Amino acid sequence: MKKTTTKRILSVIFLSCIEMSIIAKFIYTSNHYNIVPNFENLAVQLLATILYNIIIISPRIIIFIILYLYLKQDFKTEMMLQIKNESKKFVFIVGGIYSFIIIFSLFTNSDKISVLWNAFYYLFIIALPEELFFRGVCPYLLKNCNKYSIYFVPNIMFAFSHIFAISGFGTITLNTIYVFFTFYFLQYILFGVLVQWLKMKTRTLWTSILFHAILDFFILFSMNFPFGST
Repeated sequence: MKKTTTKRILSVIFLSCIEMSIIAKFIYTSNHYNIVPNFENLAVQLLATILYNIIIISPRIIIFIILYLYLKQDFKTEMMLQIKNESKKFVFIVGGIYSFIIIFSLFTNSDKISVLWNAFYYLFIIALPEELFFRGVCPYLLKNCNKYSIYFVPNIMFAFSHIFAISGFGTITLNTIYVFFTFYFLQYILFGVLVQWLKMKTRTLWTSILFHAILDFFILFSMNFPFGST
């Protein structure tokens, strides 16, 4: 049993390292060759921006497709993507909060296209693939392991996946590592544990997906960033 648990944990670590390395490589390469779409001119480059982000998350999309082909009709159940009667009220509440933030942003921002893009971006490009991978695929691979493995192993990897963003997708220096472990590492783990708990409590992954999107979008809005510049 211990050998099986160890193998499952190592498989999650290995898969997480592979997918985050490929995603980081895509971003570093696009930055190096200056092929990143101009987010400040979304009205003109919206299609290019969408395609660029789909390419960035393509490793996760490939993993989802492979797992879907393997699980077939059990995919939605195993990933907890179904919204059962007992889950509907939770999805309605968090979905309503996200909708309110979007509508409020539309009324208070002149760049409506960027507001809508950010709403789409944080839900479908960031929250959905991250939650489906770290709170869906990884817990599935740790199935039958103890709850501590399910709660902490994927979320430790989730935290590590953000070190590239903390560095601004530049060189990861000793200072970057210090800042990451001092200010961010534990926060990301605790956030991951929280949304994993939300998923289990509400019996659907959509609660954690929407909560994740709310937090990211709200941080962007509250920090008064120019919409579309991130």
